[in-house]
Order: sequence, then C-alpha cells, then structure tokens
Amino acid sequence: MVLAPDSAAYLAEVARLNLPARTIDEIRGRYQRLCAHFAPPRLEVAGVVDGARTRLYANSDRAPVLVWFHGGRMISGDLETHDALCRQLVHASGWRVLAVDYRLAPEHPCPAAFEDAALAMRAAYSLSSTVAVGGDSAGAILAIDAARQGSAALVLVYPMIDATLSCPSHAEFRTGPGPSSEDMRFGYGLWLQAGTDRCDPRISPLFDTNLAALPPSFVAVSGIDSLRDEGLRFAQKLPSPTLVCYEGEVHGFLTYAARFQAAGDVVRRIAAFLRATVPASASAV
Repeated sequence: MVLAPDSAAYLAEVARLNLPARTIDEIRGRYQRLCAHFAPPRLEVAGVVDGARTRLYANSDRAPVLVWFHGGRMISGDLETHDALCRQLVHASGWRVLAVDYRLAPEHPCPAAFEDAALAMRAAYSLSSTVAVGGDSAGAILAIDAARQGSAALVLVYPMIDATLSCPSHAEFRTGPGPSSEDMRFGYGLWLQAGTDRCDPRISPLFDTNLAALPPSFVAVSGIDSLRDEGLRFAQKLPSPTLVCYEGEVHGFLTYAARFQAAGDVVRRIAAFLRATVPASASAV
C-alpha cells in the first residue's frame, strides 16, 4: 500500500522534529508537541467549561451531547491534545462535545479509565437525554463500553480494540510507518495488569460476540495502520455500520488537521452521520 502525500509529508516532518519518546514523560510530551505543531486554526465556541475530568464545548445549551474519549494508547493524550478536534466537532455537527480526561497508565492501570468514563457518561446525561459516544484509537475501548450501557450513536476512528494484536495488519505494520504494532503493544503492557485476559470483550471489544445492542455506528480506519484490520473486522460485526477507510493514511491523522486533509473529511463525515442518525426532534434537552 502506498503512502498518501499527506502521510509522507507528515512522517518526514516528524523525523525532522526528532522528538524523543523513550520515557512516559517523553511520550506524553511528544504527543502534546505534535498535536500543537499540526493543529488547525483555533475555532472559537460560545462556551468552554471544565468539570471533574471533563471539558464541555458548546455553541448551544440545548444541543445533544457527544462524549469524546481521546486516543493515546491509554498512556498519553489529554484535554489539550484533543482541544482542536472537539472545537471542530462542535462547529461541524452543532452538538455539544464533552471531552473526557480519563486517568492514564502506568500510574492508573485498568480499570481506572473505565471508572472515569462511567462518571463522564453520568455527567453527559445530566446535560441532555440525547447522548452519543465517540473515541479515537484507545479511546474507542471506552466509547464502546459506554455505548453498551446505552447511547444514541457510536463513533470510532482507527479503533484500538484488540489487546492480543493478532490481526494481520499488526504483522504488516509491526514497526511502522507511523505508530506501529510495537507502540500499541507497549501501551497495552502498561495499561493491563499481569494476568489480565486480553480476550475479555471489555478490554478487546473485537471479541465481543453480542454487538446487536450497539447503536448506529460510524467507523473510520487508516489504511497504513497496525489497527486497520481490527477496525474493519469490528465494523463487519456491527448491525449496520457506516465505514470509511483512508487508504494511504497513517494512524493518528485525526488530531493533525493542519497536515491531513483526511482529518477535516472525517470530521465532516462524523457530523453528517450524527445528523442522519439522530432526528432533529431528539436534539432538545
């Protein structure tokens, strides 16, 4: 598979930046630096309110709520890495966006993130009776778990949902280009405690055999990504998914909108999916 021009340019620029990623602090700092470096122009929203491990973005206090769980392999990412994305989603969709700053490993291994996600969902339903959930990369694990408890829609972008790393794309992209299977292995190793069943459907939603109760779902995957095949296989198991594959793009493009045209495209597709899935009459609190 051939790299898309945006991905090739991104990888070259990342190489020139030469950001270290040996320690946890360096990994987190590198992701923060890349998200800032490749951030699009800042979009203003009417209100931004920080809560307990959440940040609510809104242009209307009567819009439905999309809860967003950030990526970062369960070891990095925060409210700031996904600030630009949340603002884009508010403008494109007309929804409010509740970003979740869940606790990270290794300081807080599983199930701390699930606990924070549950609290965030309670906060979302206190704001609106119409709540959708979404997540990119590792955030997809939390989004799917939240959707099992009930939501209007589910949005997944290059989901990290197989802790066994057994799909063929993990072998194909073991060392890259871009975030690799070995990078995902490192994240799982810090998040999951010794003895954890990696086929547990809560940890690895790809192995869930009862997905019929999930809401209408949107799934986007990257073509050059160790997570590609688990995203495709998960979508095939859903009742009626909306699926899009960005063939030549590497993992992570969603938070680098200044470099990737695909980032803007997937935001527009998510917005269209939400409009088509949730009737306007259901939007009011």
